[in-house]
Amino acid sequence: MVKDLQQERRLCVPITTVVLVLASLVVIGILIKVVMDNYYYFCIKSFKFIPLDKWCDGQADCAGNEDELRCVQRVDFSNTTIVRLSDSGSILQILTSSRTWSYICSDGFNAASAKAACAEIGYSSKPTFSSVSAASLNGQFSNVQITDSEIQVVPISGTCASGSVISLSCIDCGSNHKKERIIGGQETSIENSPWQVSLQYMGQHSCGGSILTPRFILSAAHCFQKGQQQVDRWRVESGHSRLTYTFASQVDKIFIPTSYILDQKPNDIAILKLKSDLSFSAGVEPICLPGFDSNLQPGASLTVTGWGHTVEGGGAVASTLQEVIISLIPNAVCNQEYFGQITENMMCAGQLSGGKDTCQGDSGGPLVSLGPNSRIQQNGVVSWGDGCGRKNKVGVYTKVVPYLQWVTSIMKVEL
Repeated sequence: MVKDLQQERRLCVPITTVVLVLASLVVIGILIKVVMDNYYYFCIKSFKFIPLDKWCDGQADCAGNEDELRCVQRVDFSNTTIVRLSDSGSILQILTSSRTWSYICSDGFNAASAKAACAEIGYSSKPTFSSVSAASLNGQFSNVQITDSEIQVVPISGTCASGSVISLSCIDCGSNHKKERIIGGQETSIENSPWQVSLQYMGQHSCGGSILTPRFILSAAHCFQKGQQQVDRWRVESGHSRLTYTFASQVDKIFIPTSYILDQKPNDIAILKLKSDLSFSAGVEPICLPGFDSNLQPGASLTVTGWGHTVEGGGAVASTLQEVIISLIPNAVCNQEYFGQITENMMCAGQLSGGKDTCQGDSGGPLVSLGPNSRIQQNGVVSWGDGCGRKNKVGVYTKVVPYLQWVTSIMKVEL
């Protein structure tokens, strides 16, 4: 018995040593990979490493352009959308062959018609529609026909025979759960803003964003600066009030306008396409896009949310989602402090006395309001500003309405 125990002990020593050596090699391998991933990109086809700053720099450094294939894409889809919805009543209009917008009669309009119309602006979920009176409407009226799942417009002379047109909702969005980065704000629950998401680069919160559909996220182009345009290094976290990094969704594609120039302020908008659909719940819901004719009045109440810094120059982002209620500031007033930099595609919001604003880490997040249909809609995207919460230096946002065609065209093509 004693001899057997001694033999077992002699065997255990080398086995333990081998296990420890193998474990050490695994740890060393992981550390080497982490270090290499932080500084180099490995070209599989040409079997070589290139410096990380050459990955997605616009120049092919790997065989087959491998290092430039999974990068932020610049796209221009201006004037390609043939469907639009009004802000009040969500009235459907479709572009005719004569390039005029036409109201769509309820006569003969059905579920297939609604699905085809919504597909034209990138929505695949089950739409809902209803008939509303056309008595107060002026313009062209048409019927629609569906051929091979495509929508065709048939203009008519005069008004609709039924006297009514179509009100269309392509997705159940913007549910108002309110019971009543952020500077001067307060903590909130994700259930109050279930469209809010965290955009994370290499496991760190970088920007905010908003859910448009189970597959598409709206954010800001400036979030994807030079050196951070590698699609596979981005993740999207949804459904949590506190920042987490465990269950984030993988990103398939990122789009920014061709007209956007790095380090400049105009055209600051982006669309992310996820690799798989989000599962909607109380904490994960889409935001409504505004109607094409949405026009907020100065002083309108707006809400902005995010995990950005809560003080200017703060060392860390907020761990819990913050929100602040601010007001729309006329561009003319805003331009007095920003020396004419505010364009018609931007909007300003905050309070001139300071103290309520977005900050670093809130970029790309949604600026929302209660729309005319009692649904929350996104009016702006957090873009830029001087400091955080400074007097007379309110936040500047990309206005969503001018980019509706750009957004919905991408969603349609990528549907």
